[in-house]
Amino acid sequence: MKSCGTEGIEDKTCRAPLGLPSLCKAGASSGLVAQDKLGQHSSAKNIVQHAFNQNRSKSLMSNSHEAIDVSARKPPLLNWRGVVLSLICAVLLSWPMLFTSVPLGMFDTFAYFDVGKDEVEMLSGMAAKLLPDRVDVGWADASVVAKSEHVADQPKKPQQFRSFVYSAYIYTTSLTRIGLYLPVLLQTSATLLMFFSFVASSPRASWLRLGGAALFVGTLTTLPWFASYAMPDILAALVVLYYVLLVERIDRLQTGWQVAFMAITAFAVSCHYGHLPLAAGLIGVILVLRLFMQSLTLRVVVLAASPLAIAVFLNLFGSAIALDKMEFTPKRIPILLARSIDDGPAYWYLQDACPKAQYTICKVMPVIPRDMGTFLWTEKGIGRATREELDKIRAEEATVLWHAFLAYPAEQTYSLLRNTAQQIVQVGTGEIHPLLPSGSDGLGLEPGDPDQKQYRAFAVFDVVTKVGTALGIGLLLSLWLKGELRGPEVRTIAVCLLGLVGNALIFGGLSAPVDRYQSRVIWILPAFAFLYWLGAHQKAGP
Repeated sequence: MKSCGTEGIEDKTCRAPLGLPSLCKAGASSGLVAQDKLGQHSSAKNIVQHAFNQNRSKSLMSNSHEAIDVSARKPPLLNWRGVVLSLICAVLLSWPMLFTSVPLGMFDTFAYFDVGKDEVEMLSGMAAKLLPDRVDVGWADASVVAKSEHVADQPKKPQQFRSFVYSAYIYTTSLTRIGLYLPVLLQTSATLLMFFSFVASSPRASWLRLGGAALFVGTLTTLPWFASYAMPDILAALVVLYYVLLVERIDRLQTGWQVAFMAITAFAVSCHYGHLPLAAGLIGVILVLRLFMQSLTLRVVVLAASPLAIAVFLNLFGSAIALDKMEFTPKRIPILLARSIDDGPAYWYLQDACPKAQYTICKVMPVIPRDMGTFLWTEKGIGRATREELDKIRAEEATVLWHAFLAYPAEQTYSLLRNTAQQIVQVGTGEIHPLLPSGSDGLGLEPGDPDQKQYRAFAVFDVVTKVGTALGIGLLLSLWLKGELRGPEVRTIAVCLLGLVGNALIFGGLSAPVDRYQSRVIWILPAFAFLYWLGAHQKAGP
């Protein structure tokens, strides 16, 4: 073996990586006796410095490989155990629904159910007409079967549609013995499974910390209230989580899970018309971020765009079947026009334009109601319009809004920003009602008053959720200030925040600021805060 002298420094076959003393001894016996003391000192110093650099380089490489291995780990909960766990957690999180012994919802719950029933009647009637001797609609209720033959000849076309997809989903899944409990549990389970993909490793935190985190998120945030809510609201959080997943974590998932999450998100996007622009905005964020990170691939582009493309296709296909024409948002409620009228700009513009303009709204409403609720839901507003007139009002909505903006740009912009800012911070249990048994047709339920004595918990938890949300966000901020959040985690939270702002802009800024619009997504921040908090304690050890 070669001695580790001055030549050995350049010779990679001559190394002593186990420690500095051996290198010093090797250098001492390398045949440099002829050098003076100064030369010996310089040579030994070079050898020591080289050995230090070698060991440091190996240490860094070892740590780098360890970090890569950790980051490459597949999420431990994306398997059948995770699916079962998501169902169990969905049941536990639905404690508000179990506590009140009735599902939770609002007036729109019945609208979705009725539209879904109309869809099934229409499809059953079409099938009965095409295959009268072979069609089997035994899974539908008796009323559907009885009407099916007539629906094919006289299809029912409501004045205003909700989402085709969610209407069909909530109607068909509520036909079981447990009624609305099933659709609520299924959509919550899907959302939790999406969140499970962010769990990097099997939890090794103490049961006390793990239980405390779960108890906090499961009782003091808004999550349990939307895990009990017979509306598509929690699916807005699923949409945000999916696009957060696309920041970089999606690369660690198997192809099967990538496709599954894409399909679930396509369902979620199609469940509410407002989810379409939310998804579109997040697609832009992800593509720009991936391009900046130099990690944009064709697979990422396909995974990002597919949910929106599928949702648009479902709307076009559904409207073609039900309405004989293709629409991106079939029979939508003219809520943007109502918002601008309530805020002022469209109302002021129409006051000036109606004497001369040929807008349908001017003909239908001699006196246009300024209040948004009156405009949308009463006979003083669009309730007095015929089907044809309402279709024309929808068609003219964009034109009216554009001219209103041109006439009052500052006022319209201020209203939009004001409503968005208000929506960002407005959380609570508003617009969540117990659905009480009634003798009515359909669901056999009606919205109850949460102010009733037996439902005072609604008012209490309206305050609790506000405090819990603030504490959860405070924990997240504390972790960031302490440097506990690394680059991937910071990027995750940044996209979450953009998703929450986009949600507030679309649903609060363009509609109306109400508790449930932001409450259904804000729980994401406390959930990530405790996930990262557990991870920080896991790194630090007991």
